Amino acid sequence: MEEDGASSSSGANQNIFYHKQFRRKGIYLKTLPLTPTITNPLSERKAIYGKLKGPQIQIDEVPNNSQKDEYEFVDPLGATVEGSVTPPPIIKTNNSKWIEQETDKSDSDKKDKRKSADDSILDNTLEMKPSDNLAIDVEFLDFEPWRKKREKILKTFTTNEKLELSSSFLPTKPVNMRMVDKTKHRLEVLEDMSGLRKLSELSQQEFVNHVNELRELLLTAWTNNKRVEALRLVVELARMLSQTNTPFFYPSQWVLAIDIIDLFGLLVYKRLMAKTNEERKALKQSPLPANFNSEVIPTNTMDVARNWFCKIADIKELIPRFYIETSLIACLRFLDTPAIRVNLMRLATMCTKFQHGLCAAYARAYLCKTAMHLDPSNRGPHWKCLNDWLQGSSNLSSINLTWPALEWIIQCVAYSANSRDDIAPLWEYCRFEQHRDYLLRAFLSAVSSKYLNSYANDALDLVLQLANPTEELITLGKQLLRSETPLDERVNLAK
Repeated sequence: MEEDGASSSSGANQNIFYHKQFRRKGIYLKTLPLTPTITNPLSERKAIYGKLKGPQIQIDEVPNNSQKDEYEFVDPLGATVEGSVTPPPIIKTNNSKWIEQETDKSDSDKKDKRKSADDSILDNTLEMKPSDNLAIDVEFLDFEPWRKKREKILKTFTTNEKLELSSSFLPTKPVNMRMVDKTKHRLEVLEDMSGLRKLSELSQQEFVNHVNELRELLLTAWTNNKRVEALRLVVELARMLSQTNTPFFYPSQWVLAIDIIDLFGLLVYKRLMAKTNEERKALKQSPLPANFNSEVIPTNTMDVARNWFCKIADIKELIPRFYIETSLIACLRFLDTPAIRVNLMRLATMCTKFQHGLCAAYARAYLCKTAMHLDPSNRGPHWKCLNDWLQGSSNLSSINLTWPALEWIIQCVAYSANSRDDIAPLWEYCRFEQHRDYLLRAFLSAVSSKYLNSYANDALDLVLQLANPTEELITLGKQLLRSETPLDERVNLAK
């Protein structure tokens, strides 16, 4: 902007124009030189992929025969997934050098590259994925891993009903609140006398998001050495397992909760292990061996372990105390190793005191999962859980909701069984008419296919005693196809 208008009014080639609004003030405005552009700024923009060379580019349209060219990088937001965006254009620089993707690769190389690119895309951590947040897995030969059973539960038990979640660690302000009507937001925050905040009217995905948030809060509290706060968070989460307001979603709710409970138990165990090795190192001793017992644990670490169990004993509610104590049962190795077996049986007895059969069924499954991780050869807790279940009439209802727990317990009971006598009580249970209708299918699904093929005719006899054995026959057939049937069994089956 210049104020000397007389001297510059005749300079047409200086791109100066005179505006009517500034005529009285004698102000002239200088315009910038006009620069031509090769693209219309109002047209739709096209994504540019690849590495560019040179200061300026020229974009040509992609020929129809180059629609399957691969990308040189993977967009973490998923933009490079096949079919998600328009294929990249061919980019041409000022010196007429072309930057193109390699075209001499075989189709198999392209498929491998596309597959690796898809695998590299970041996961949405807010989704309820089968492999998320698995702290402890249980996997043995001829044994369905826990991660697969977990995946089946999460895929099967979903709901469209509104859910509730209570915790003092939940945010005081609702998330995903619609700005259109703040007074009618979906998350209603309530507080009771205990200081718990309850989020109601939650969708299933919102419920999963909040549980994942509690998991992150647990890790944060543990990292900041806030042990009491971490314990209080897990206790409140375990209290959720006493709520059966939405029965069909309870199995998935149970899986999400025990993921965090397992994580808490693992954090305590690793902390005791690290503390033990620190003390042993100070005493110029070697680190703990894999199969250690409480006799080699320093006194200070034993005191810390004892303090943890004293804190658990102060939990008044039955269900939270059961789950927290079960998650820490492995920590007895630092205090009293022989007491592990005794306490597993005691915890199995605690399940008989649960008022709701749904809660008792999955509590037994969690105990069997923990016992298998500690000592797979110890079948005592598994038989205790199975016998208590089948002899309690209140647990025989809602079998459509408890079959994953029943299958898991039967699988633990039948692990490494070779003869009929190894699981003879289970065979007898299947013969009882009052148990056969709901137990037989779980039995056929849970025992290993190798074992079932050895006694295929006995299993078939049980199936044919049912009034409508369609589903059981399908299950038996699938199991027999997974391994080889002995010749003598095969001949009788053909008859």
